[in-house]
Amino acid sequence: MAVEIERKFLVRGDQWRSLSVGVVYRQGYITTTPEKTVRVRIAGNQGYLTIKGASEGYQRAEFEYLIPIEDAEQMLSSLCVGPLIEKKRYKIPIGDLIWEVDEFFGDNQGLILAEVELNSPEQAVELPEWIGEEVSHDYRYYNANLTKFPYTQWAYQVRTTIMEFQTQVQRECYEQVAIWMEEMFTQYPWEKLDDPGFGLFLGSAWVEVRIYPWHEDAVIETRSLVVQGAEITPELMQFLLLKNSQMRFGGFAIDDHDNICLSHTIVGSTCDPGELESSVLSVLETADDFDDQIIQKWGGKRALDIVP
Repeated sequence: MAVEIERKFLVRGDQWRSLSVGVVYRQGYITTTPEKTVRVRIAGNQGYLTIKGASEGYQRAEFEYLIPIEDAEQMLSSLCVGPLIEKKRYKIPIGDLIWEVDEFFGDNQGLILAEVELNSPEQAVELPEWIGEEVSHDYRYYNANLTKFPYTQWAYQVRTTIMEFQTQVQRECYEQVAIWMEEMFTQYPWEKLDDPGFGLFLGSAWVEVRIYPWHEDAVIETRSLVVQGAEITPELMQFLLLKNSQMRFGGFAIDDHDNICLSHTIVGSTCDPGELESSVLSVLETADDFDDQIIQKWGGKRALDIVP
């Protein structure tokens, strides 16, 4: 069994272009899951079928076979889910290593990545000056994910380069949540460029999904600003407490600015797409149900009226 040990980086500048002549690649995926991917590729005039296992750190099992180019063309057109990956690969020898720089086209126009295969995960690597941020563990940059969420459609394109994370676990959780959010909600606005979170509307309700560090883990908080400017009375407090007692999860609260909020929190390491979707939709739907009820009795404004 072959094992692929690989590190992946962003590329800066154009110094690498004069070091090699590129070869055109076209590839697609018959299946992509966290446990395995099945890839069909045409590189120059040669076809390949590749099966890869789950990633464990920098490494994963890999099986690659030459196939007739006619078969590869037919698989790309009839079996692979699109869009296809179109790129030009430049192989650049530096020392004992071969750097592979991929310049993407089509739906991933503007993205340039560099990969280097190693003999062991611990192998020291001297980085060329044109190598930028490492993205080995950033799922967005996996080719299999670029077919589902092309670079040109990223709502959060390169924002992690200016975003501050307090822990690596928080960052990894954010990157996974970002993929799930795009898969479940095709378009969503941002609140801030430098904050690990997302926001979207449903009806008159606005929800934010934030990722925070928590001990050795991370937590995902789904939070909705339900009403701003309501009159805070004992009757309103009693109403909110009663509704909290009836909820299966999450609850209402009043923040430091007297905004009425609704939130629900889940643990990052055990979260899956279904749990995240349930959290987001439940908070959105509950906020959308109650904002008008609260405003009718105690005044204030809905999120739709105040969030730009």
